[in-house]
This record gives sequence, C-alpha cells and structure tokens, in this order.
Amino acid sequence: MQNLLTNLAEFMFAGNAIFTVQNTKSGKHFTYKVKKVPRKKMWWVRVLTKHKQWKYLGCIDKDAFRATQASIGMIGELSFKGFLWLYKHRDSLPTESILVFHEGYCGRCGRRLTRPESVQNGFGPECIKYQ
Repeated sequence: MQNLLTNLAEFMFAGNAIFTVQNTKSGKHFTYKVKKVPRKKMWWVRVLTKHKQWKYLGCIDKDAFRATQASIGMIGELSFKGFLWLYKHRDSLPTESILVFHEGYCGRCGRRLTRPESVQNGFGPECIKYQ
C-alpha cells in the first residue's frame, strides 16, 4: 500500500477510489470506497466491514458528506464519524497521526497499478492526465 497524504482529495474524487485510513494513535483503521455516480456531481461512500462486505455510509454532494435514508443506521458508527472527520480535514490531515493508503488500483479507472510512478501517485498513466 502507498501513503496518499499528499493528494487524498484528488484521489478521493477521481471516481473509483478505494483507500484505507489508519489512526496511528488509536490503532483503528477503515477501508473506504468512494465511487462517482454516473452523470451526476455526486459520490457514494461505502466502508468495508469485518465480514469483507461493503456497507453504504452516505453520499457526497454539494461539497458535503451526508447520510441518506439508506444510511440512517450508520450515523452512530465509528466508520461513519471517521469518514465525516476525514472528509472535513481531507486537505489538512495531521500527518503525525493519520495515514492513508491506496490499495494498488487506479483511483479513476480501478485498474491494477504496475508502474512505479503510478503506484506512487495512485493513478495510471492515462488517468493522471485527467486530474
């Protein structure tokens, strides 16, 4: 996994981002998927559960992360609160306590990254042109 602290916001909104966030102080970590809704300026946010299933958390639209009717039961969960905090601080994360890693796939198209420069920045050679 590659640390993404330098471009988390860019990676998060690329369209098909999967990343893990770790709090080094508490040891807690969550894996999130942020996927662009086709033909809309909206993204769906999911979290990977301990049972290796994706659970819907909410959506990002109009420059805000929010719960929807489908995610009402998730509002009190640590994964929801964690993503809300991460979204608000995405441009100024405390690098001494928060680590963010991509999963080795392009944040835009979802293909496996194989070139060293692509692994470093989280985008394939064609997709980086759109950032």
